[in-house]
Amino acid sequence: MANGHKMDLLHRIAVVAIGLFIVSVGGVLFIRAGLGVDPVTVLTQGVAKVLGVQIGTSKQILSLLTVAVVFVFDRRILGFGTVMDAVLVGLYINILLRLIPDAGAPIASWIMLALAIPLIGAGVAIYMTGDLGDGAIEAMMMLIHDRLGVEIRWARVGMDVASVAVGAALGGSVGIGTLLGAVLTGPVAQKAIQLLKRAHR
Repeated sequence: MANGHKMDLLHRIAVVAIGLFIVSVGGVLFIRAGLGVDPVTVLTQGVAKVLGVQIGTSKQILSLLTVAVVFVFDRRILGFGTVMDAVLVGLYINILLRLIPDAGAPIASWIMLALAIPLIGAGVAIYMTGDLGDGAIEAMMMLIHDRLGVEIRWARVGMDVASVAVGAALGGSVGIGTLLGAVLTGPVAQKAIQLLKRAHR
């Protein structure tokens, strides 16, 4: 029985790692498309420029700071998957940025952007099926919801707006991709979750 539980845990860890990798591929396509990145990555880019570090490293710093804040106020929200998210996405991004080149042409930019959003949505859905805890951003969103009584959707909108405002001020890339990422990623992720649930019935 113990061995069965261990295998189940390893399977879930693998699922989370795969989901985070897919999210990272989508994030890097956003960056390489050159049409503006998703709201959180705007902040990540800005912080990377200020600190003089790689974008993935900036992502790790921001995610770990987020986890630390959530840990102080409500550690029940956190899980092993939260830590995996904080560490692995940044690592994946640094690696993928070396492998995936800039778009180079307008049509390639739009193709990359068109692929980025469903990849992030699918990655989030796969990550969540691992059921090892929310990602760092989602954990902060839930903390705001629980502590301040703000609706989850408005908590996320507020976080996105703040990320874009601060990130843009620090030199992050804002464009049509930022708007599309903010509007479409959530619904795409929700649809992907529904499809995965049906597939597991």
